[in-house]
Amino acid sequence: MITARIRRLPAYRRARRVAAYLPFDAEVDLSDLLADAIDSGKDIYLPLVGRGSKRAMQFLRVRPGDPLRVNHFGIGEPIPVTGNRQPPGRIDLVLVPVVGFDASGTRLGMGGGFYDRCFARLATRSAFRNRLIGVAFECQKVDRIERMTWDVPMSAVVTERAVYRGAEPDRTPVVMNEDQR
Repeated sequence: MITARIRRLPAYRRARRVAAYLPFDAEVDLSDLLADAIDSGKDIYLPLVGRGSKRAMQFLRVRPGDPLRVNHFGIGEPIPVTGNRQPPGRIDLVLVPVVGFDASGTRLGMGGGFYDRCFARLATRSAFRNRLIGVAFECQKVDRIERMTWDVPMSAVVTERAVYRGAEPDRTPVVMNEDQR
């Protein structure tokens, strides 16, 4: 159901370069969506996270059959090769794993801050709006998460029940359910 909702998003349909993630622990598995994206001719990028003081995240293009390695967190990630890196600002749509979220688009992740650091500079650019989509289960939704200054809000969060469109702090979030597509 989550995959079907993402496929219907205009941002997904328009995207040529899609960044996603490989599921870890109880994160939403996007395998079917990635297969659909590849079949549709989209380029797929997966995160590569740095270690130690280089806690930066990069996105590397992957193709079916490309080898992956398990990083120090136990998460599968692509292997860097010449020409497969993509600057975050050139990715059309980024699907972000979520541990918890609220309807305003504030997201809790695993606590490493990788996505927030990666997209902090881009989040203020109007050309980058609507590119960060959180992916979660409805049971991960909470009433409110205090947004810290370093938190980069999602433009939307997709669950099996709804698409929660992020809102500015002074606006009411828009929730789109099946009847409002």
